[in-house]
Amino acid sequence: MLAGRQVEDRREELLGRAGVGPHVQADIQRQLHLWTLRQQLYCRMRESFHHTDLPGPPSSVSLFVTSASSLFVSIREPTGIVTGLITHYRGEWSTSANFKSILGSAHVIDTKTPIHSITGLTTGVHYFVRVAAYNVKGWGPAQSSSPVSAAPSSWIECMGVKTPSRNKEALVRRLLEQTREPHYRGYCIVLSGDSRLGAGVL
Repeated sequence: MLAGRQVEDRREELLGRAGVGPHVQADIQRQLHLWTLRQQLYCRMRESFHHTDLPGPPSSVSLFVTSASSLFVSIREPTGIVTGLITHYRGEWSTSANFKSILGSAHVIDTKTPIHSITGLTTGVHYFVRVAAYNVKGWGPAQSSSPVSAAPSSWIECMGVKTPSRNKEALVRRLLEQTREPHYRGYCIVLSGDSRLGAGVL
């Protein structure tokens, strides 16, 4: 509306000052041209806004365990017809599946490679993560992560995994047994200092 009023005012000023010098008229025409361009731009922006819908949920939210106190989140943009530019994402995490108590949130502004590392978590506690996308119309629906939850941990603490120190003796024993098996037997040629060849069987 402001741009439209400015366009009308410049047109009236141009007609009312028809007898002024060429420099003054050129300045009025320049202002009229600039305000006309602004008006056209604002009209296109308004039309685009009216045709824009809320973004859909991210197509996928992948959740990974990276350490005993952190999780890693990877986001993929919504699929289908996107009518508005997504400017950023919001990730939230909680220890309850219904997100009744949200422990933290983060905004991801890099929409080309939307990733985020959640740090400072408690080892062994399961965390649920969800992510929503944002455009000029607002926030879209959230997408839960896959898997739906994850617990920060290290590989030593995983169930059923033995540490290398516990497994060393068994590995050495197995290697010695394999060297004694028949399919490890073969021939070797030994070169002596006096150029005589000797063949031996292992």
